[in-house]
Amino acid sequence: MSIIETLVRHVHSLAKTGHALEIGKAFLRHLTEISESRSKDINAGDLVLLTAIGTIFTTEDHFHDVVVPAMLTMDRYLGLKVPRTLSDYATGAYLSTLCLQYVEKSERFVPSVMNFIENTLSVLAPSPISKLPGTFPYHEPKTAIRISDSSAVPRGLAFSDCKSRDSMADGENESLKLALLDMNIKLVTAVSSFSYATFFPSA
Repeated sequence: MSIIETLVRHVHSLAKTGHALEIGKAFLRHLTEISESRSKDINAGDLVLLTAIGTIFTTEDHFHDVVVPAMLTMDRYLGLKVPRTLSDYATGAYLSTLCLQYVEKSERFVPSVMNFIENTLSVLAPSPISKLPGTFPYHEPKTAIRISDSSAVPRGLAFSDCKSRDSMADGENESLKLALLDMNIKLVTAVSSFSYATFFPSA
């Protein structure tokens, strides 16, 4: 990650010294590729790309040629992806965090972020909810991911959690579930601090 951060800083410097147009076009090519080939299967490289965009460009601009497509890319995953694995939920938590960072100054409301958070909290709950609150899209995974051991060792989410793994030990699974629960509660707190003056439409 330190190497990636160094590269992003160089790209940021280039964008500030007269090469913003060329850099913007390069980012748009990557965003187009994501949209056309893997809009619901965003990988680690895509996450780095979206993070870099939020660092390099002014994200409060509602009409930015790169920021808006990046927001739509994240919104499409959060709104259309049917999560099946813990890594899917970790990717969604990462993108939700990134979306909130993008709109922190403009305080735009992104419906897909809240929907994804609510869905994640619902599937992590130790027991099924008898009546879902509101009307958000709910997707019950084929393999249950409900928290079954609240005594597991808690930890924070890691970038590597977004990468799909064939298998994990039970203790690791439960620790990741608790990390996802903690992160999504923090996201709810962050969302609740916004004034919701404007809305970002769902894709």
